[in-house]
Amino acid sequence: MLMYVNACDSASHAAAKSNLLFSRRQSIIVQDILQNNVPNNVPNSKCPVILVHGWKSSPHIWSRLIPRLEESGIEYHLFDHSKKNYSDSLLIADELGEFIADIQSWTGYSGAVDIVSHSLGTTITRYLLEVADTERRFKVRRFIGIGPVNRASTLAELFNDERYAPSILKTLTGVFVPKEFSAADDPLVQGVRFGGKLVANLSDATKRDDIDYRFIVAVNKTRNPDFFRLFEGKTWVFQGGNPENTPVLTYDGDGIVALCESALKGAGYSLLPKDLDYFSEKPGSYCHILLPTNREAIECVIGYLTADNVVSDDYFE
Repeated sequence: MLMYVNACDSASHAAAKSNLLFSRRQSIIVQDILQNNVPNNVPNSKCPVILVHGWKSSPHIWSRLIPRLEESGIEYHLFDHSKKNYSDSLLIADELGEFIADIQSWTGYSGAVDIVSHSLGTTITRYLLEVADTERRFKVRRFIGIGPVNRASTLAELFNDERYAPSILKTLTGVFVPKEFSAADDPLVQGVRFGGKLVANLSDATKRDDIDYRFIVAVNKTRNPDFFRLFEGKTWVFQGGNPENTPVLTYDGDGIVALCESALKGAGYSLLPKDLDYFSEKPGSYCHILLPTNREAIECVIGYLTADNVVSDDYFE
């Protein structure tokens, strides 16, 4: 994405590109070597980590998280659905399941994994775990969602509304929305509309009690327009979460996903920013598009992956 490329320094981008060139086999070998050289004061994760990117994104979004995983001796695997053109968004979840199964089969590892996802990657992962995996074949210790879409998306709905779509799409094109974008032809966008197939399935599903759910979300605490300048630091949301009501702009969101759309009862979450000085220095790094590269978000992820007894700020109700 345009903002993402501009925000990453050349060293981080080169490191990500180098990591992405490894095959699964080479990646595992490299991670094994790194694990054997981790300082004694750095805790090792007992679980491999699956990284799942979001909509119109790619594994490059993990370029700043990957070095921290390596420093911590955490084995990781990149699930890439950036070039897939599915007629049904739920098929991506099926392929994610096959990806995890292939890794476990090839390595002989049958234990639990951790999953870190961004945006709609969280929605896809939840569908796999809560809807498709009826026999609980996939063992997951901790499921971490960054800027998760757990409920219907106001923005996805507005992409399909002739009153709002022209202006919003013009604003976001080249930054969050690709050129020549058609909302009607995009199964992921259609899936997270109010009444969309993906969110409808999740509404009927039950959060798995054998998985520790943790979400990392951001809001514009100081109402800084540089948080997400395209919407003057705000996020679109339907009043009361009802699509029958007029959509409004709120500071309680990350520019793309409103805080209420990330809510899932019983899931722990970290609300950013915590470091208001850093937020004042780099407010744009907390927006939805850049959140996986944000320093505070990355430290939250590492903490969730390495601590046995993780403490969250609060719980969504």
